[in-house]
Amino acid sequence: MQSYCTVRPRNPLLLLESRATRTAAGSKSMVRRTVLPAAAAAMLALAAGLGIGWQAASVEPRVVAILLDDAGVPRAMVEDFGDDTARLRFLAAVEVPDDRVMQVWTLPSADMGPRSMDLLPDSRVTRLDDFNLPPPANDQLYEITLEPEGGSPTGLPTGPILAKGFGAFQTY
Repeated sequence: MQSYCTVRPRNPLLLLESRATRTAAGSKSMVRRTVLPAAAAAMLALAAGLGIGWQAASVEPRVVAILLDDAGVPRAMVEDFGDDTARLRFLAAVEVPDDRVMQVWTLPSADMGPRSMDLLPDSRVTRLDDFNLPPPANDQLYEITLEPEGGSPTGLPTGPILAKGFGAFQTY
């Protein structure tokens, strides 16, 4: 007795479909192995960079002083960061004659006397730096005077005081 085994031929379309499925699965696997980790690393690097940038931009001042005019109107705010940098923001318009310039002063101590922090050509937000002073102190005097072009000729305030105020330590 002879037995015959019948083998059914495979459908060629099923072979092609199977190969396409394997290729697609291999592509997905390759994407998972290479592209996704690279994208994740890029996102982490971006997040770290933004975090560092945010920290650098969020340095808080050690002392803040609101400078008032003779009538008690707030004219400017000084933020002293304690690292030879400060920021001056005007809170109200200040008119400066053509032959004058504003000069920012501080009085770190009576022994030291008044020290110039910078000249101001106008009333925009100004960064003051490199004034080489000791760290700011609570109740330290800050003032803005009107001086001749080029600043005070004596190295001390000589013109009228536009605004003055005392610094206050900031607690965070």
